[in-house]
Amino acid sequence: MKPFLCYINQLVPLLLNIFMSTIFLTVITLKMGKKGIGSLTKNYDRSSSWTIKHRFLFGAFVFSKKRIDNS
Repeated sequence: MKPFLCYINQLVPLLLNIFMSTIFLTVITLKMGKKGIGSLTKNYDRSSSWTIKHRFLFGAFVFSKKRIDNS
């Protein structure tokens, strides 16, 4: 039972970070209208918007991983 609780304890911050970053991205995208988050970059195209989104989610993952390793 103990290892299972440790696993849950590690999984929760990761899921929380991904969830929060997704909400944050959705809010930004809605505020920007149809252009989406890609309009933050100078030359807008669809691929750049996905790159930023994936970079953001990866950042959340790395951040939570560091928190797990430190605890």
